[in-house]
Amino acid sequence: MRLLILLIAVGYAVNGSFMLIAPQSWYDTVPGMHFFGPYNTHFIRDVSIVYLVSAGGFAWGLRAQRAGYLLMASAWPALHAIYHLQVWAARGFPVDIILAVNAPFDALKFSNDTSLTWYRASNYARRGFCNKCGSSLFWHGDKLDGHKDRIAIALGALDAPTGLALTEHIFVADKGDYYEIADGLPQKEKY
Repeated sequence: MRLLILLIAVGYAVNGSFMLIAPQSWYDTVPGMHFFGPYNTHFIRDVSIVYLVSAGGFAWGLRAQRAGYLLMASAWPALHAIYHLQVWAARGFPVDIILAVNAPFDALKFSNDTSLTWYRASNYARRGFCNKCGSSLFWHGDKLDGHKDRIAIALGALDAPTGLALTEHIFVADKGDYYEIADGLPQKEKY
């Protein structure tokens, strides 16, 4: 048990240090982070401090052999895990496969957009996400001549039945090496 707690402390210290020292690299490296909203240096560094404090609490609890210290050190990780389980239950486990449908931008109408936030993801595109749960909803190449009039809508945001079917795979040059695309649909290395 001591070895497991020590490994958790070291893992938290490494993760917290990575977040504190290189927050952008941490955000870009950890799978699924973009599902939780846009990059935010201040927030990532705040959370890094919590990881480092928890790591210190685990280490201090081991050294002092006091269960109370270990209990306090584990409070935040436990609550953090419960939050992520709730998010995954609500919208699925984050993966690097994004299914979207292209639609005319002018055809997209909202009855209520109070929970929609747009994030400038690059100098040519923006992403729309839910500011309540962090779900990724839209990609709009609003500064690209060939894409200004179209918007990509995440299929997971649509109620079933959608009546839609896949027609092609894009950005296959960037897909993970742990799965194959074998459905016979056209595959484009980029867009």
